Amino acid sequence: MRNLPRIEKGLHRRIDKGFMKVGKSNMYTIILFFLTGIVFSCKTEISENNIDDSRDREAIRAVMDMQEKAWNSADIHQFMEGYWKNDSLMFIGTNGITYGFDNTLKRYLTNYDSRDKMGILKFEILELKKVVHGTYLMVGSWHLTRNVGDIGGIFTLTWKEIDGKWVIIADHTS
Repeated sequence: MRNLPRIEKGLHRRIDKGFMKVGKSNMYTIILFFLTGIVFSCKTEISENNIDDSRDREAIRAVMDMQEKAWNSADIHQFMEGYWKNDSLMFIGTNGITYGFDNTLKRYLTNYDSRDKMGILKFEILELKKVVHGTYLMVGSWHLTRNVGDIGGIFTLTWKEIDGKWVIIADHTS
């Protein structure tokens, strides 16, 4: 601006000052309007996602409650309703990997063939995290109070919503 002729200098200053007065005010209004729109659209989306997540979490916890009650009633078949009825189900335990619903059921029936071995089951959910829509990862602990000696451990469950029902598709229990 130093090399500009005097007339152009003054004109430039007047344009700058005028633009800044009007422009700043308009700019702030535009930015405020834009940000308000973003906030309200995000808030609606976040609220809807939170409601969906809350429903998912409640449904998963309801399955865990059902499993606990079934186990404590010595009903392994009902307990297994929380698992995916598919050959791709994975159960990972201290003896390795068991594939498939039927094999996992057989494993439970073999290892817990009496009420004394089954005892009273108590789950504690430590973490329940959404991985992607329709899939959650759960970390928790389990404890069996039994006449033949208490046992317990940690589990990691992969939950998936399949045909409108939440089921365990992978179980790593130790």
